[in-house]
Amino acid sequence: ICEMEGGADDCCLTDFADDGFPFPEKITDEKQFLFELLQKIMQTPDIEFDLPLFEFDSNFFAVTQQEIQEIEDLYKEQCPVLWNSGLNTEKGFIRLLAVGKKHNLDYITYCVDDYARIRIEKIDGKSVKEIDWSLQSPHFSRLKRTGAIMKNFLEKDGQKKDKDGNPV
Repeated sequence: ICEMEGGADDCCLTDFADDGFPFPEKITDEKQFLFELLQKIMQTPDIEFDLPLFEFDSNFFAVTQQEIQEIEDLYKEQCPVLWNSGLNTEKGFIRLLAVGKKHNLDYITYCVDDYARIRIEKIDGKSVKEIDWSLQSPHFSRLKRTGAIMKNFLEKDGQKKDKDGNPV
């Protein structure tokens, strides 16, 4: 591609660098980062990326009561039928929406995509139940190993919580 013959500043393929692309935090020159990434992809078309952009630890899932309230207010206003049809009682789902908003990440969309991929891999006339997916998913396995799920979603009687209601 002739676009790649110049440098990062001459390449229009990197123009979307300022449009909310999810860069790793330590990147200072976003156009140069994208340019070098595109060069790697051109040189190795079957390159695999197995590096998480986010550290999915218990801190990742910690949200304040204010952040949860903002999500609740947003969904009450923008999706009143959905909200009044039971979403308002799905506290875990609301928490994940708040986590996604906090990190500017469509976390739930990625979970749905992961579920769809496992369903496609397991096509054999049987459906994949959500519980089976959660047990087979590498992402959820990693969350269980690190304790992120246990610390933030499975509350036990008497478990201590921080000022925002997050289990500690």
